[in-house]
Amino acid sequence: MSHALRRRYGRLMLAYPGAYRREYGTEIVTTLMDAAGPGKERPTAGEVRDLLLGGLRQRFRLPVGRLMMLAAVLTALTAGALGAAAGSAVGWVTRPAPPADAAVVEIAGLPAGRPTRIDVSRQPEAYGLRYQIMTGLVAANVPWSAEQSAARLEAAGWRVHPAVTGTTEVTYLDARGDTTRTAGTTDLFAERAGILIDVSVVASRDGGDELTLLVVPAEPAPVLPLTLLGAALGLVGGWLLVARLGYRLRRIPPWQRAAIGNLAGVAWLLLALPSIGVYYLAWRAVSGLAHSTVQPSPAAYNGYVYDLDLSPFAAAGLPLAAVVVVLALGARPRRAVPDQPDVAR
Repeated sequence: MSHALRRRYGRLMLAYPGAYRREYGTEIVTTLMDAAGPGKERPTAGEVRDLLLGGLRQRFRLPVGRLMMLAAVLTALTAGALGAAAGSAVGWVTRPAPPADAAVVEIAGLPAGRPTRIDVSRQPEAYGLRYQIMTGLVAANVPWSAEQSAARLEAAGWRVHPAVTGTTEVTYLDARGDTTRTAGTTDLFAERAGILIDVSVVASRDGGDELTLLVVPAEPAPVLPLTLLGAALGLVGGWLLVARLGYRLRRIPPWQRAAIGNLAGVAWLLLALPSIGVYYLAWRAVSGLAHSTVQPSPAAYNGYVYDLDLSPFAAAGLPLAAVVVVLALGARPRRAVPDQPDVAR
């Protein structure tokens, strides 16, 4: 009998979970060896396919029970959100460095159309992944033309998007106190070298225009693919984790199983809100791509962020989830009690 064939069958059995291999691996390989004809050195294509697909089915197979199915779905969704957030963050790491103040002043002079004094302020962003630079013209109520501004930006190498017009409510103080009026707005977006600018113009009551400029990084190309890849890996990984731990938990004492299950429930509740936020922001990113919008939107990882730091729900839920996994992996199955022989009296 070929030892090489047995080794090849053994390598194919690695597709199955370890516990399944320990219980049934020898029996399966022995059956395959017994069925092999004389001189056979390699598994057939059908055997390779059947063993690999069988191993895949066993890895995704859950213990019987509705609670286990619910646990798998919740864990997969939670891990998918975490993967999407991580992929989004990794994608944003690839953005170019923010421009210096002098470069921002030069950029702001293009839509303004004249040398002017500009205030530059930098807004903090969670973990420094996406900078925000705000500028405002010191001299307000300057005349402005979207067409001329776009022409100047294009001449400087910027890719200009069509202007977006709308209205807004403006409140100002006059002799009668606070007065609110409806003012026309125009937003002009342009991109160059990984930088996105938003020229925001509000028509003033004196007939001029008030200009502000927002400078942010354009979304790097890897962000959306890495977000979707992270979500897919998280969904699959979360399901596989429950499939692996479920059989282990089924063999431990009920009180341990209940304790681990309760902790897992708390972790799911804590991570529910951040996860929903991640999925919503990821959906917005995909929807924005479908509608070819250029307006900046929050990154998917912001679902886990609150006030420039990790949200309190995520800060509590992630360590608790890690504790649940460690406890489940460290749980020891109950020892089987051997049957007592009958004693003749």
